Formats: sequence, C-alpha cells, structure tokens
Amino acid sequence: MARLRHALACVFSATLAIVSPALARAQSCHVPQLQDALEQGLRLAIGQETASFRSSRYEGHYEGVTLRSSVTQGRFFASLAMPGYRIVRNGLASRGFGDLLAYSQVSLLPATSPTARGGLALGASAPTGDARVDLGMGHWMLMPGAWLTASTKPILAGAQLTYAKALAGTQGHHHSSSGPLVAPMSESEFDATFFAALPIDSSKRSLRLKAGSNLALPVAQQSNAVRADAFVAFTLGDRARASIELHLPLVGEPSTQRLVIELSVAVP
Repeated sequence: MARLRHALACVFSATLAIVSPALARAQSCHVPQLQDALEQGLRLAIGQETASFRSSRYEGHYEGVTLRSSVTQGRFFASLAMPGYRIVRNGLASRGFGDLLAYSQVSLLPATSPTARGGLALGASAPTGDARVDLGMGHWMLMPGAWLTASTKPILAGAQLTYAKALAGTQGHHHSSSGPLVAPMSESEFDATFFAALPIDSSKRSLRLKAGSNLALPVAQQSNAVRADAFVAFTLGDRARASIELHLPLVGEPSTQRLVIELSVAVP
C-alpha cells in the first residue's frame, strides 16, 4: 500500500510538472522502445517514473519526469526527450537533468502492407546528466538499429535490435561499467526489445495490453553481465492517451521494480 500511495503521488506530481518549470523522470535505458503504432503529426507527452534499486555500490530509489515530443511524417518518425531526476543513493539525495535523447525511425516496407512493417532506427544521447551522481553516461552515445512489426488481428508483435556505442572513452567517469543507475547502459552493447500487444476489449480498441522484454548484452566490457527485464503495460486512448507500465528485473538490472506513467496528446 505504501508503494501504491507513492505511485499515486508521482502521478499528481507529473500533472503539476506540466505547468511548472521544475523537473523531478527517466526511462529504463537510453534506447527507446519501438513505436508500434506510428501516426501522422505531432504528439506531446509527459512521463513519470518511480523505481527502487540495489547494486554493489548503492541502495535507494529515484523519481523523475520526462518531457517528450515526437512527430511522424509519412514513413519517418522522430522524437526528442529531456528527463530530470531526484535520486537517493544510500540515503543521500541528488537532483538534476538526465541525458538528452533523440530517436528516429524510418519504415522501409511499403505502407500498404497490412501485416508487416519494418525499417531502420537511429538514436543518440547527449551527456547532459551528471555521471558523478548516476544521472547520465558522461559521454555521447550513438544507437543504430533495425525494427520489425507483424500483425495478425488482433495481435501486434514487434522486435527491435540496436547497437549502442560510446563516442568517447569512459575514463574519468564515475559510474560503473553497466552505466548510470537511472538508465543503465554499457559503453558498447547490443540491445533488443520484444513485445506483443492486443486490444483488451474488441469493441474498445483504444484500451490495449502490451507485454514484452528488454535485453542488453555488453560487448568487450570488463563486466559482461547481461541485463534483462520484463514489462507489462496498459494504454487507454488515441489522440489523448494515458499509459501505465510496470518493469520487473529478470537478470542484471539494478532496479528491483519500476513504474512508468505517461500522459500524451496529439496536437492538431
């Protein structure tokens, strides 16, 4: 019940953040999840995340807010996200921005295909977060990849594979080889996301259930620990949309659980 009350308080804080310049969120890792339903036009979103973590160095929790905008034009999708955090490590609190994240997708399969879509993805993050307090990588990251979705009504399934590479070495940075606590990532790793989604009620297609997993495999690192989690999400709405997503660790993740809530609206 205490965690439920804490999550509800975070939702309220996210709503206030829409009209307040103060930032408090993060996402699971730097690589965004595949956009399984591309739509034309502009969308604005605010997301709230709360998580607890336990690692060899620290134990604690963090909360944060992410402001995100995205646009889809034809076969092209692009988004920009800016997170801010409050993190408590071993009882000591820190606040600040996370890493700025840009992400894009392009569809290479014909848009007329009713059953399959696929294409390329490219992400990049800028070191706007403070690596000394586990709020950022401390260097630029580049993340090229590919994605594919397949639909067999009413089920939509998808997968994305990316390779994340630091554009500079990590010497002098204070986080571990697995990356910061709020968005763990190694300086060289393969990342994969798999998911399936379907309407909960066939008469109300705007209410959807989504489940999947994220997998990260470090490459040529001192610590080659694989990270993986499983997630389940509920989404309601189309133009105005609300979603709630729960992540649970499978292996290697510092977070013991994460709850992500996002509100978004399509701008005419």
